[in-house]
Amino acid sequence: MKNILPPEILSVIQILTDSEQEKILQLDQLNPNSNLEDIENLLKIILQEMKTVSDPFSFLLGRILYHRAKFSEIEIFYNQQKSAGMGLWYALILILLFTILFDL
Repeated sequence: MKNILPPEILSVIQILTDSEQEKILQLDQLNPNSNLEDIENLLKIILQEMKTVSDPFSFLLGRILYHRAKFSEIEIFYNQQKSAGMGLWYALILILLFTILFDL
C-alpha cells in the first residue's frame, strides 16, 4: 500500500470505512507523487458515488481543500455533509490522546 498511495491518504487510510478504503485502492490514478488537485478530484468522485462518507473521509477531503485554499468549497461541503466538521474534532482528540498517553 505504501508504494501506491500519496502520503495525504496514507495518513488516514486505516481509519476510513472498508468501502472507502476499497474505493481508494481501486483508483489506478493515485500514486505517491499525486498532486493535491488530482487527489481532490478523485476524492470528490468517491464522494459522489457514495453520497455519505465517514468523518475521517470528510476530514481528509476538507484538509485537501484547505491546503488548496478552497475555503468557499469547504463551507459548502461541510454544510452538505452534516457530520463533516466532526472529522476535525476526531483528529484533534486523537492527537491529544497520543500526546497524553505517550507524553510527547
